[in-house]
Amino acid sequence: MKMNALHILLFLAPLHFAAPTEYPIYCSKLSDSSFADSRRVPPLTSSTTSLHLLSSSVVVRHGARTPWGGGFYCWNGYQEDTAQSVFDCDTSMVMTTSPTEASTYTGSSNLLFKKTYNGLAPPLANELGGTCHVGQLITDGVAQETRNGEGVRERYVCNDASLCLFPEADAFLSSRESNSTRETGGISRDEIYFRGDDQQRTLMSGQLLAEALFNTTEDLTGVENVLVDWHTADYSRDPIYPNSKICPRLKELEGEAKLSNEFIATNSSKEAEEMSRIMEEDWGGADWHHSE
Repeated sequence: MKMNALHILLFLAPLHFAAPTEYPIYCSKLSDSSFADSRRVPPLTSSTTSLHLLSSSVVVRHGARTPWGGGFYCWNGYQEDTAQSVFDCDTSMVMTTSPTEASTYTGSSNLLFKKTYNGLAPPLANELGGTCHVGQLITDGVAQETRNGEGVRERYVCNDASLCLFPEADAFLSSRESNSTRETGGISRDEIYFRGDDQQRTLMSGQLLAEALFNTTEDLTGVENVLVDWHTADYSRDPIYPNSKICPRLKELEGEAKLSNEFIATNSSKEAEEMSRIMEEDWGGADWHHSE
């Protein structure tokens, strides 16, 4: 029996910001002419393979974001220049309350709330000075993840049964009722499981990708039909990332690694010392996590 599966994995990693005149390809700037080619999933064709596609795992990083903490450094004088160090955001998440089984949930009887980080007035301020949350997805990041979702859809949603995961007619999230799913086609909500950590940038990135990948049907206009469960957990207790609170052995392994001859030799090398000097003198005292 053919099985369709698509696993979306979002990985979170810290970045330190700089002010380059040209961004490396890793940054996935949409203005880069190579973006479309470098971020697209290579196609499968019947002429190059006789295999039948059963599943696919797609590894996606969250999109461009603000710094993940207020105590960051980019270069000397950066924090004092508000034109460069104050972050204002025009992206936001929309929230609503979740219906209970006994409630009548219609679009006319409930509100949608736009979560905006502008609730403080001087002398109080957000960590980044403006209207951005720390680590928040910015406009570029929204476009990046939407393009990622479009790329995944372009590759895995088509009418070639041997090379695609979902036929075009079924590539939308249908209602929860199995009878409706059978009548209209589509992927039942009961067959889809979305999971991410509870960080704004990863929640928003994953949801943007899912929206670009799966459509809703035109006939399912009720709010109850577009509500999708997104599973998460307390970030401090979540094993979705290497979490030493859940697995204390990770701290032990880190300590053992830092005491190893290889780590000590590399960390005390001339190259490491020069990098530390550059971060201290040119980047205003920036820290790198393995410089202890």
